Amino acid sequence: MNKATKQLLEENNRRGEQLTPENQKILVDIVAYLRGSSASTYQQELVHRDILDMLQEGEARGQTAAQVIGEDYQTFCDEILSELPRRSAGQQTVYGLSVVSLSAAVLAAIWLVFGLLEAAFQGPFTLWLPVRLGQLLGACSSLPSPMDWWSISAGPPLRTGTPPGSKSLSSLWG
Repeated sequence: MNKATKQLLEENNRRGEQLTPENQKILVDIVAYLRGSSASTYQQELVHRDILDMLQEGEARGQTAAQVIGEDYQTFCDEILSELPRRSAGQQTVYGLSVVSLSAAVLAAIWLVFGLLEAAFQGPFTLWLPVRLGQLLGACSSLPSPMDWWSISAGPPLRTGTPPGSKSLSSLWG
């Protein structure tokens, strides 16, 4: 994460703490949904900042998040995300490989720790760790598959409701 993105993230988090608890809960759901999008982290934080502006202005007028952006937060986010530039295929590949690499590193660390503990308790301590077929199959099956990459990029669902008279995105910005 570059410096500008990190600063924006910290500023957004600090400003988010100033919201009412109800609006904070909604904002957390919205940000979680944004994290699952294919937009860059910087773009996600810019959207996060804009939504914070809307919620804070709404609170100043005595409005709840549902009154400001409507009850259907997922549709609201989808409309915004559809306007953002997407990650390139190369960026998505790098992201997917980073997820697999991190998963492999965590598995290797767990495997190493348990292998060393097993070796220490079984007798003379050696740094020889046998690799069993079951361990290899278990490691391969627990790494993210291409279907997992799809679910990672699709993002979590938001809690939504049917908005009685909710405002559309165009009416908020236009």
